[in-house]
Amino acid sequence: MKLYLASFAILSTAHLAHGLCLKEALTSNGTLTTDNGIPCSFGKFKTLLNTKMKELSDCGSINDELLDIFNAMKIRRVAQMFRASCNGAPEPDQSATSSFRDIFQSFNTTSSAGELDTDDAQDRFLKEFYDGNTFINQYVGNGPYKIPNADISSFHRNSASKAIIDWPGNNGSFDNFDVSDSCKINTVMCCWVTDRKINNDDNNGNCKAPYPKRKTSDGSGCKDADPADNTPWALSRIKVLDGSFTIYPDDQEGDTHCHGFVFSDDLNDESNLYKANNLFYISMLDHLKNRGYVRNVPGAPMCGCLEKMPTVSRSDCTQTSHKYLYSFEYDAGAQNVSAIVTGRKVSFNQCDGETANDLESKYKQLAAESNPKIDDQIDEFHKYIVGIADDGSSLCPDAIDAFLENKIF
Repeated sequence: MKLYLASFAILSTAHLAHGLCLKEALTSNGTLTTDNGIPCSFGKFKTLLNTKMKELSDCGSINDELLDIFNAMKIRRVAQMFRASCNGAPEPDQSATSSFRDIFQSFNTTSSAGELDTDDAQDRFLKEFYDGNTFINQYVGNGPYKIPNADISSFHRNSASKAIIDWPGNNGSFDNFDVSDSCKINTVMCCWVTDRKINNDDNNGNCKAPYPKRKTSDGSGCKDADPADNTPWALSRIKVLDGSFTIYPDDQEGDTHCHGFVFSDDLNDESNLYKANNLFYISMLDHLKNRGYVRNVPGAPMCGCLEKMPTVSRSDCTQTSHKYLYSFEYDAGAQNVSAIVTGRKVSFNQCDGETANDLESKYKQLAAESNPKIDDQIDEFHKYIVGIADDGSSLCPDAIDAFLENKIF
């Protein structure tokens, strides 16, 4: 038995020692990285090592190389050690590294947009945009008034999907999103009443080709076009006149589309970390660039904290998630790798509450999971998202009656 075991050890060692290249190379330079890092995926890690092996000679199979550099007998053990290195990586800095102002780095600064080369000018433009103004909201078609699709796509690609964006309410220029004064319900919503982009037969509004001519809308199927209707709305509170309001009984408001998100009080929760990313995705990428939805419900901003928005029966919902991206350093003494977070990938998906893609369901889920304060605010939430009855009808009429009774009409 002793002879058998000794022979096995000799054969195993000889097998691993023949035609191997990575350990020596990584002992000299142990850095394993790509430009943006890789997710904590053992398959991606093996691909990274394969790339390194192409620079070397006299290499073995990828599995034999892994067993050698990790001093392991089983690939399963190597995979465990690799994942442990990801879990042991220091938590990265969670400060914002981008802002909405970065959208203007290549923004079209023709006469339609004006001069947007200062922070104040950019903040004013964004404030007006989120109120439902600027040429983006008020015009239809291409030419100098076209939607800045390239700039929106660039910002999404370079910032919103890979960095933390600064919340626009932090600089004091956006009362729509001032978390110190409003946003107590931890909810943001956008509502649109116009479709300005040709979306023939894709259920994203009824703007049809052709666009109107520059000086006339004759012959256009995109004049006063409507978005896909996903909610009735009951009333809006006119922000410039304290106590003023407009009610819309009997479905008089026309087609309206609302979409929002909720966020945790925990500053390190993904919903809070990426709330500005989510605002950009919903308002600019998904609904402006992709669908062409613009303009606000009268008396309310186009996007804002829920307390500033019209009362509606329901709203669609998007949530964020992220995966960290890593670089690795090989430690020859420990025969292991250490990981460091060098990037992140932010994803945007429909909300996963009890009812998918539903803002109220996601709000209730967040309250039940981790936010007692939010649970205490559900009655306040229902002043703005009143819900759907069991028979599928809107509860907006009941909301109007309750609102008017409170006003002693």
